[in-house]
Amino acid sequence: MRKISANYIFTGNTTPIRNGIVVLNDDGVVLDVLNTSDKEQHSQEFYNGIIVPGFVNTHCHIELSHLKNHIPAGCGMVDFIRGVIASANEFTLEEKKDKVKFADDLMYARGISVVGDVSNKSVSFEQKKQSKIKYHTFVEALGSKREFADKIYSDSVHLVDILKQYNLAGNIVPHSTYSLSPELLSTICERFKADEIFSVHNQESGTENDMFLFGKGDMMDFVRMINPEYSEWTPPGISSSNYLLEFIPNNVKTLLVHNTEVTQEDVNNITKSIGNNDNLFWVLCPKSNMYIHNKIVDYKLFKSGNICLGTDSLASNNDLSILSEMKMLHKMNPEIELTEMIKWATYNGARALNVDKEFGTISKGKKPGINLISNVDLASFTLRDDSFVKRLL
Repeated sequence: MRKISANYIFTGNTTPIRNGIVVLNDDGVVLDVLNTSDKEQHSQEFYNGIIVPGFVNTHCHIELSHLKNHIPAGCGMVDFIRGVIASANEFTLEEKKDKVKFADDLMYARGISVVGDVSNKSVSFEQKKQSKIKYHTFVEALGSKREFADKIYSDSVHLVDILKQYNLAGNIVPHSTYSLSPELLSTICERFKADEIFSVHNQESGTENDMFLFGKGDMMDFVRMINPEYSEWTPPGISSSNYLLEFIPNNVKTLLVHNTEVTQEDVNNITKSIGNNDNLFWVLCPKSNMYIHNKIVDYKLFKSGNICLGTDSLASNNDLSILSEMKMLHKMNPEIELTEMIKWATYNGARALNVDKEFGTISKGKKPGINLISNVDLASFTLRDDSFVKRLL
């Protein structure tokens, strides 16, 4: 048994507990959370800082870890995609697996307990199987040529079958609106199961909206280069998220990722269409957005909804740290309360990935992982540039 205390306990979804004590069994399961101002108890460990649950990284691409420092910052979405495609054969399978292991170890050291990870191949599955982190794998389908829709979907089903052989959770999702033919997007959504999690890159760049609104821009040119069929394509004249709403399956957990170019009108339309607020999650990846687009998402658009945090990949980030994402958000938006941001980083992410029975909060019966964040301004409850996280359990 361990009794762990700090200046404050942030459970993930309740008011911070001053000098609280977390009681855990030898397996790391929470037995109790004591709200007490009493003197230290026998065998109690006390730390300066705040204790929080293990973080949830709701969006990552661990299989792109070999691309760290490989694609220039500020390149924009189209050149970023070109960089990923061009590097496909520059690394061996073993090199990619080594970097996957590095990224997995890094996230665990950064206090991350759960990851929603996007995979196009099976290169990360072996590491996920033996990882200390809980993964939900989004098998990502993409392809704009109509005639290949069934083949692409079949290949994705095969990847899910491999996941099952490793006893790993996961399901098929679309990459984005611009990278799938209507036939492939329809196939995925029509065959979606009620207990699966729908996750999609949404309005990550302005050029994505230009494609659907006006049929022009860098993304439109790129798609036409890949698939000449789009030379005859007529844009729907609506934002890409409004186009997506025609396909999103009903009554499923829905994760919209990045959202850098979403407008208030888009948010209102999406919220109205999804209906059940418990099913809608806005996943923000601020450091990745800054790396690729030199722009950070406007979190205020989603204040009435469920916000989660992700790191994206080492191809678009210099680290895989949820605390670093929080620090960037906090520095640029000092009005965000630390309690609320920790909720985004823990409780909301666990709900989004359907693992909140075990993770996301420090509460009886759960095994969320225990982190200590040090160098926090405890008078104002704000993160500092030198704030850092240490995994205690």
